[in-house]
Amino acid sequence: MVALLDIAANGNCVDALALRIEAALDRGKLPNVAKLKSEFLPTVRSRVDVTIPPPDFAGYNHLLANAQVL
Repeated sequence: MVALLDIAANGNCVDALALRIEAALDRGKLPNVAKLKSEFLPTVRSRVDVTIPPPDFAGYNHLLANAQVL
């Protein structure tokens, strides 16, 4: 099942996922892919807009004016 490989890769949960799959198979059942996805894959979080102010170039000019040439 390709979906299980996707969960293992993207969920960074190979060992834990293997135990859950093995337990399902030991009970004579196939693993519930939807349930495993909801348990192991990261959820999509809303993104927050971040405003980054432009740098203060006057500060850079001050540093350059006082810089020593090596």
